[in-house]
Formats: sequence, structure tokens, C-alpha cells
Amino acid sequence: MLTSEGKSRPFGDYIKELRQRRNMSLRDVEQKCKISNAYLSQVERNKRGIPTVPVLRKLAKVYGVPLEHIAIMAGDESDRRKKLAQTPLPPDAQFIVDGYDRLPPENKHLLTEFLNFLLKRSQGKIV
Repeated sequence: MLTSEGKSRPFGDYIKELRQRRNMSLRDVEQKCKISNAYLSQVERNKRGIPTVPVLRKLAKVYGVPLEHIAIMAGDESDRRKKLAQTPLPPDAQFIVDGYDRLPPENKHLLTEFLNFLLKRSQGKIV
């Protein structure tokens, strides 16, 4: 991964920053992802390799970032993109993706706004 200055940045540093931005402890992530905090700590300290796609998927969900984005940050873009493309989405998610592709631009914008509303509401930011 490259920083804004064009320097390479270790994946573990990126993952740790995502966790810290959300004020989460390693134990919080462990509880939500069902991934041991010892393993997560090793990833954050760059003592382990890049996690598998299923682990990246769990981390992306907990940290609220797109899976493709977190995979790109992992560095092995071509292989990860291939694996992501071969990993089927759950049926509900596939329905949303397929429907989104068929919407006119003004409705895509509305869907995006509605999704943002639902996400904020689920995080307790909207009552």
C-alpha cells in the first residue's frame, strides 16, 4: 500500500489504523469477527502474512470499508481481485448489486443515500 507521499506502507499498519479510528480494542474485533486477538495483533505488527479473503471480508465488515478496498490495501491486487471475483456474494447482496446496475443514475443516488441512512441508523447515529 502507498501513502499519500507515495511511500510503501505495511498492511498491518493500515489495519491497525482502521481499528484505532473506530476506537476498538483487539478484543472488540475478536468478538465481532471470531478471529483471535493474538492473530490480529500479529497481523497489525506485520508478523503474519496477508490474511485470507474470508478474514479480509470479516475485517472489512467490522471496519466499515469495502472488501475490494481492503484487499487492494493488502497489496496483492491481481490475485486478490481474482479471488474476490470468484467468491460468490450472499443472495441478498447479489440482488442489490444486480438491481443497482439496472437503475437510472438518479435512482442510484437515492439508493446510496438510503443505504447511508440505514448504516447510520444501525450504528445508533439516527434514532
